[in-house]
Amino acid sequence: QSVNCLTIDNQGVLWIGTDDYGVIEFDGTHWTEHSKETKRLSMKFIGDIAIDKNNVRWIGVTLGGLVKVSGDEWIKYTSNDSGLSSDFILCVTIDRNNRKWIGTNDGLCVFDDNNWTTYTTKNSGLPYNIVPAVKIDSKGVKWIGTLGGLCRFDGTNWTVYNQHNSPLPSD
Repeated sequence: QSVNCLTIDNQGVLWIGTDDYGVIEFDGTHWTEHSKETKRLSMKFIGDIAIDKNNVRWIGVTLGGLVKVSGDEWIKYTSNDSGLSSDFILCVTIDRNNRKWIGTNDGLCVFDDNNWTTYTTKNSGLPYNIVPAVKIDSKGVKWIGTLGGLCRFDGTNWTVYNQHNSPLPSD
């Protein structure tokens, strides 16, 4: 099995995202295989797992949408029933205001637990719609890795760094 991502929740439990097998957790002594939920929600390829300030797990499923795990409740969001622009989730990051920043193959989606916002090349300074990486620095600035270069978003301004204006060897 390929291990794609690891994260540790607020209780110190390790959450493991895999290919073909879904989600497994390890508390240091006991392993919990979430095969029932994985099958029920078609969670075959786990791309990323993030934990919010309420210890809710947000699981990005490649070709499967976004899954919220709160206690024993597992809820799946897809492009058919939410504001997600795509079910092809590449990364999930959570900011200090508990907003989820979700990189997809069709833009960057932001979810505040009530509302969805999607940034694409058509409505923002995003240089490319495939977003495999998002990180947030201590000042709340979003650093967005795309196939068109690195993008910095401070909440108002978008700055793109690419091979033409930075030492990046490739966009």
